[in-house]
Amino acid sequence: MKKNTIRLDGYFVSLMSLLLIGYVAIFSYLFYRFPDLYPIYSFYLFLLTALAIDGVKIIIESFTKKHVHKIKTDQEKITVIIACHNGADTIFETVRKTINALPRSKILVANDASTDNSAELAEKAGAEVFTVPKNLGKVRVIHEALSRVRTPFVLVMDDDTEITGVKIPTNLLATHDAVAFRVLPYGNSLLSHLQRHEYRKSMEIGRSFHARSGTIPCVSGAIGLFTKDSLLRQTDLHTGEFSGEDLQRTLLIHRHDNDRGVTFVDQVVYTHAPVNLRDLYLQRTHGWWPGLWNNFGHFVRFAFGKKVNWRLRYDSLYVLFLILTDPFRIMALPTLFSSFGRLAVFYGFYVLLELIPYLRMGRKESFLVVLLAPIYGVLELFARFIAFFAWIYRRAVSAINWNERAPDHYRRASLPHQVFAFVAGVVVMTGLLSSSGYLALNGQGNILSAD
Repeated sequence: MKKNTIRLDGYFVSLMSLLLIGYVAIFSYLFYRFPDLYPIYSFYLFLLTALAIDGVKIIIESFTKKHVHKIKTDQEKITVIIACHNGADTIFETVRKTINALPRSKILVANDASTDNSAELAEKAGAEVFTVPKNLGKVRVIHEALSRVRTPFVLVMDDDTEITGVKIPTNLLATHDAVAFRVLPYGNSLLSHLQRHEYRKSMEIGRSFHARSGTIPCVSGAIGLFTKDSLLRQTDLHTGEFSGEDLQRTLLIHRHDNDRGVTFVDQVVYTHAPVNLRDLYLQRTHGWWPGLWNNFGHFVRFAFGKKVNWRLRYDSLYVLFLILTDPFRIMALPTLFSSFGRLAVFYGFYVLLELIPYLRMGRKESFLVVLLAPIYGVLELFARFIAFFAWIYRRAVSAINWNERAPDHYRRASLPHQVFAFVAGVVVMTGLLSSSGYLALNGQGNILSAD
């Protein structure tokens, strides 16, 4: 992209940020100053507050100067652990490309009781393979693999991650416990563009914000570089659950007394993301979002504990605000849909807000992702809410029978698990929407009668 285009984008982003801040300030003042404007002003005020918080977060992180690390790689100090369960579709290429990228490193495939020919394909590609006879789950099979590691550094990867052309920054582990990479999904469909924009925002904006202070809150489960000691310290602390396993692994590093921090390098790694709406729904409701509840205690500790870096505290407070206020966000939706003008204003606000990271990241995806961002955000809200009941189901399974646990990966979530989460989530959401919808319509009627 030309320099003058980048400069114009920068000016536009700065102006947009000031306009958004002014917008929220003016409307917040009006609704606090004149609460009788709408009987349903409380929901509207909550939406304004939530939007203000989301906006401030995006603006702060978008304008943080990127921290660029110098990268040096000592391949002989790295052992690559690739956790694999029935990964025959991808494991051969993953191993082959990893060996090409790190020819002097040990490549170890932890075969988690696969029932396909994953182990044979991994060996054929050139990896050392060890197999556990019983499915342990990703976290525990990685812990098993650590006993076979003789190097000080460990690169943990999924069986569908490819690192062609990626520099592995072993020099950063002299001062940090772990390093995150910029992970992006493959694909050129609209769904892929939406996910890639989402990943890019999380990596280029969110991770960059935390890189300088070493407070990266989550090293992606797709790939992460760790000191062996930092992983060994948590073998008895990690719960072993798949949902949020990467988040928990990172937060446990930060909770250790000798935490040296987790940083980020702008090295692009590609992985396979859901290619259809059903898989995306399962990933979010049975994979990603239950992980926030699995780590709720960690977030509380970082949000309100002592001697916590302010960036980590800020991020934890935002996560707590996000998941605890989801019911109120759902209840506020009828307030928007009860007036076309109100809906248009909020839709426009979110589109303008999404433009900030879109422009800061260099307009890499289709502009359609910006226009669809508000709709995608509402669908993510619904998925997060349903995920709470998926998490409840897992807790119930563990409480009823300590020797049984729900399937580890979201793609293997049982039918009863899926049905319970979906039905419970939809029923409660319907109740919330019905009650707030009644208030919205009743309030609108009062306004008309007053006129």
